[in-house]
Order: sequence, then structure tokens, then C-alpha cells
Amino acid sequence: MKKNEILELAEWFSRSNLTEFHWSEEKFSVSFGKEGEPVKPFSNPTREEIAPKVEKPQEVKQLFEDDAKEESEGTVVKSPIVGTFYASPSPTEPPFVTVGQKVKKGQTLCIVEAMKLLNEIVAPEDGVIKEIFVQNETFVGYDDKLMEIEV
Repeated sequence: MKKNEILELAEWFSRSNLTEFHWSEEKFSVSFGKEGEPVKPFSNPTREEIAPKVEKPQEVKQLFEDDAKEESEGTVVKSPIVGTFYASPSPTEPPFVTVGQKVKKGQTLCIVEAMKLLNEIVAPEDGVIKEIFVQNETFVGYDDKLMEIEV
């Protein structure tokens, strides 16, 4: 390594956020350091490091109980796949269902398109459409709430 290359490397290091830097090749090595906390070597984070820390489990339990209470009032229809939600069979036709409409078990509620395949989502039971959670032509994920049927 030439002197001007070392100087360029030192200049780059001084402008960086790094606190330590080591470079070695064959019979030559160079190290730079700054005062402050030493840099920890990079490693892939573990699942425990990524997962959020919960400090008050009682509050989390309460959230799940509240969700369960909400869902117990009716049946929530969820997306079985990732795709695009369509409320009607085509842009020029009316939606399959609207809020307040009575539906029968097996009746088509909407379509979720995934990889050019149109998947009809049907009513799991008889009831009335209480709420539609997504807008037409919206991207939905697996297990996202689509609508709620009040029994």
C-alpha cells in the first residue's frame, strides 16, 4: 500500500462514524482508532434481539382480550392469501356486498387476486355485513381482516 493510499484511507476514516478500523494485506497492516465506544463486530441479529420487548404483559393480555371481545360479536372474514382485494367482479359492476346487506353461507363476498388468479372469498355463514375493512383494489396480506359478518 502506498503512502497516498494510506492518507486517503485515514481521511475517509476521520469523516466516518467508525471508531476503529483495521486493514491488512499480505505483509502490511494499518489500524485507526478514535476515542469513544468501540465498535461491536457485525453479526446477524438473533430472533430475541429483533423481537420487541414487552414490559407490561398485563396490558398486552388486555389488548388480546379486547380483540377477542370485538370478534365475538360477529364473524371476521380474513384474507386466505396475499393479493389485491376487489369488491366487485369488474370495474363497471356493483360490489358483491355492501354494509347492511344480508348474505347466505357460500355467497361470494369479494375477490382476492394473486398472481393473475382470481380467488373468490365466500361467506362462512348466514348473516349481515357489519363492516368492510378494506377499500376496492387495495393490497391485502395473509390473514388481514376483509369484512365482518354479524350473525
